[in-house]
Order: sequence, then structure tokens, then C-alpha cells
Amino acid sequence: PTPTATGIGVYYTAMRLGALDLVIIEDRKWKDGPSIVEGPIYDRASLEDVQLLGARQELFLTDWMQRPAAFKVVLSQTMFAKPATHQGWELKPQPQDPDCNGWPMPARDRALEILGPNVVMLAGDQHLGMAARLGIETWDDGPLVLMAPGTANGHPRAWLPEGNLAGDSAALPYTG
Repeated sequence: PTPTATGIGVYYTAMRLGALDLVIIEDRKWKDGPSIVEGPIYDRASLEDVQLLGARQELFLTDWMQRPAAFKVVLSQTMFAKPATHQGWELKPQPQDPDCNGWPMPARDRALEILGPNVVMLAGDQHLGMAARLGIETWDDGPLVLMAPGTANGHPRAWLPEGNLAGDSAALPYTG
């Protein structure tokens, strides 16, 4: 419960229900904004020290992952990805978005590496509702995430991919 250096209150905790081990994290509080980045805000080299979860939550999650449990679930504010391809009232393409938790990528990858592929994440925010397998090095080496759609969304988003994202001419379009 120790506040941040600026005095803002924080929360993250774990809860055990039989074989189910839940963790609740606050994934927006420690996230740095693009204004602190020295260099291009989408250049991985510029982002090595930019935070998503912060050191305290990363340590907490690392310790939590060491606890044996039959089933582990992470409850978070939003998913660690950028599922929206278009945003705003006119749904214009937006290929990059530092507001999503796919940014900053090194910190996002660090969080997913801590959690690994055997965790289920449940999230909800103003973003798109979806089920996805998150990846770090491959398409499926991260957690499964289920994200509830925003119900009172003041900033519309959509997933409207163009063309065949799989790169396989035999695959169905728009499946990623």
C-alpha cells in the first residue's frame, strides 16, 4: 500500500480461492508517458527504462508466479497489447498508440515474460472486447487474455485489419 514517490495511492494484491490463485494489479498507475522518452517513442532502444508496471509490481508478480497453484488468474485494467487498428469518432487508422498497454514494448514484454503462457488474464477498460493469446517471441508464448468491452466508451475504437494478416494465402482474412 506504500504510495508512489509523488504520494499517489496504489494497490496490488493476491487472493487464494481453493486451487484458484488470483492476483489483482493496477497496470496504469506506474506507466510512464511518452514525454519521458529520450529519442523516438517507438524505438525499442529508447524504451528500455520506460515503465509499464513499475519495479514493485514486477517483483510482486515474480514472487506470485513462484507460488504453486493449479490455476492462476491476473485481474488487470487492460490487456498488454494494442488490439485497436482504428480510433476516434471517424475510426481513422492509428497504427501506433502509446496509451495502450502494448507500449512501452520492453516493459510489456518483461511483464509477459514474468507471467508466461500458463496464466489467464481478465481485463476491462475502454478498449475492445476480445479473447487473445499474447506473444513475446512467438504468437503464443504469453498469457491468454479475456477483455470485456467498454460499455460507456468516450473514445471509439475498432479492429478493422486490412488484408490477410496471417501472411498465408490459404488462411481466412482478418483472423490475425
